[in-house]
Amino acid sequence: MKILEKVSIGNLNLRNRIVMPPMATELSSEAGEVTEELIDHYRARAPWLGMVLVEHSYVVPGGKLSPKQPGVYDDRLVEGLTELAAAVKETGAKVAVQINHAGEKCSQDLTGSVPVAPSSAPGARELTTGEIEDLVGEFGRAAARVADSGFDAVEIHGSHG
Repeated sequence: MKILEKVSIGNLNLRNRIVMPPMATELSSEAGEVTEELIDHYRARAPWLGMVLVEHSYVVPGGKLSPKQPGVYDDRLVEGLTELAAAVKETGAKVAVQINHAGEKCSQDLTGSVPVAPSSAPGARELTTGEIEDLVGEFGRAAARVADSGFDAVEIHGSHG
C-alpha cells in the first residue's frame, strides 16, 4: 500500500505518507508555553505517523486566536518547543509547526490589542506597509525559533483572517 511507503520531500524523509494535520488542542499554557499535556498529546499519536504538524502557533502576542494556543513569539519558548520536537522525533516521526497570525479573527479581549488585517476588514485596523514588513520579520524570527528547537519543517498558515 503506497500510504505506508517511505517518501522523500526534498531532503525530508518520512517513514510513511501519513501526516497528522494541525488541529487546535488548547493544551498550551495561557502564555503559549508548551505543557506536558501538549507533549503527551503529540507523543501518543506520533508512533504511527510519517510526520506530525503541530497546531497553529502565534508569531506575535497580538496575533493569538485562542486562550491556550501555542506560541512561537519569544525566545523563552524555545526550551519547551525543543522538548516537544524531541518527544515526537523519539518515536521516529518527523515534526513540523504551523505558524500564524490570526489577523481580523483575533479578539481584543484576549490579546489586549485591536485586531489588525492587511487590508480593510470589519472590526480590524488596516496595517500600514511598514507594519506588514515588520510582521513578515516576526514570521521569519518565529521560523528561526522553530528551526532552533529541532523541528524538521515549518508551515506558514496564511488564511482565516
